[in-house]
Amino acid sequence: MTPNRFVRKIETLGRIRIPIKIQRALSISKFDEVEIYVDEASIILQKYTPTCVFCGKNTNIILYKEKYICEACREQLATVKRN
Repeated sequence: MTPNRFVRKIETLGRIRIPIKIQRALSISKFDEVEIYVDEASIILQKYTPTCVFCGKNTNIILYKEKYICEACREQLATVKRN
């Protein structure tokens, strides 16, 4: 993506609209989740990619009881014996 500068005002409800050019460049669609965090004096906004709650991988992920788990960790959990 070529560097672009956009200036937007914060709306009365505290919202900022993301320019369509940025949405398209990052493949962000309507209702997609985005991740927002602060790095020193900057606000970082990126498309959210779910990761496994145990190992942090982001491939072969399923949602189970509101937690994301990868296939490898699911297989390991299946072999755990109860006390």
